[in-house]
Amino acid sequence: ANSCYATMFRGCTKLNSVTMLATDISAGYCLDNWLTGTASTGTLYVATDAMKTTLDNDTYRPSGWTVETATWSVIGDFAGFNWNKDFMMTETGDNTKVFKSSAITFKAGEQFKVRFGGDWEKGDYGAPTNEAITLGTSITATEQGHNIAVPADGNYIITLDLSDTLNPTITLTAAPQP
Repeated sequence: ANSCYATMFRGCTKLNSVTMLATDISAGYCLDNWLTGTASTGTLYVATDAMKTTLDNDTYRPSGWTVETATWSVIGDFAGFNWNKDFMMTETGDNTKVFKSSAITFKAGEQFKVRFGGDWEKGDYGAPTNEAITLGTSITATEQGHNIAVPADGNYIITLDLSDTLNPTITLTAAPQP
């Protein structure tokens, strides 16, 4: 897929923010001139620190643009919150592309989604169907998917795995007991 995103935003003169969820841009000339003709200053939000390092040292962005790592978070109607508080996720290691929440307390049937940068427009992942998630089983993380319902009361850890960019997954596991 050489030149896959070349000139993608050429001439979009008012464009000053791009959210890039890609975790691998090793294809030849992948981003050549992709931001040519955009606003002279802007921000490129990326999913991992490794991607930030790559693009900070890259010629694929205009000199007036900065690169920032945005965070993944869990949001929902659990623990007394009504879709108004993000619970941050952390990458599990150096460039693993796997992100985990800390333990979150849920009641049966409460729902959540995973989003990028605390913004519904930058990345919103849910379930492919409107069903409760099975504990310990990965589901396909579907962009603008359905809310994910938990099966029972408990403390859970939510994992977003982006290591296979074509098939990202979300997994719900029981949090270790203290």
